[in-house]
Amino acid sequence: MSEGVPVIQLPWVAASFRQIAFQPNGDLIAISAYQSIVIWSVETQQQLSRIKFDFTPQVIMFTPDGQRLVILDEPNSFVWKLDTRQDIVVVHDEPLPAGFTRLWPRQPRPERVAALVEEQNWSDSHLESAAMGPQGESIAVGWVLVRRGPDGSKAGLVTIVDLSSGLETAVLEGSKARRLA
Repeated sequence: MSEGVPVIQLPWVAASFRQIAFQPNGDLIAISAYQSIVIWSVETQQQLSRIKFDFTPQVIMFTPDGQRLVILDEPNSFVWKLDTRQDIVVVHDEPLPAGFTRLWPRQPRPERVAALVEEQNWSDSHLESAAMGPQGESIAVGWVLVRRGPDGSKAGLVTIVDLSSGLETAVLEGSKARRLA
């Protein structure tokens, strides 16, 4: 360890990191671990708040303005307007706490992913990765679909999701892309 380098001890997540996200201005770090996200102040090296879930978030990212945190996991995905003054508990079947918006609110996965699983005999889908739009208005979410049967073939799909409404605005399937009305 170098002298003068600040060290933040995180004993509760030592073996269970899922993902880490930096707030764009560098003030905060969000750490996803087993059934929680913890928000830390980089300057004070203190935990500011903790969000407890009944699932483990797979992908987390701050919007470019640093005011919202996108929390992705199938079937629970949200946008949280940052409020680090209190700890929060989110249970997927209960009403969301203030400041949370559910993504693709009508079902546990975007409409096109759900339709493909149903129509084409895919046995499963899972969220693979995500990227924030340049202005923080939308995210691109990559999905893997797995086929039933002995071959277990896979296909990829990307959905573009508007963060204000939580709904899909475009879908990219294989070599074709289409904008949803």
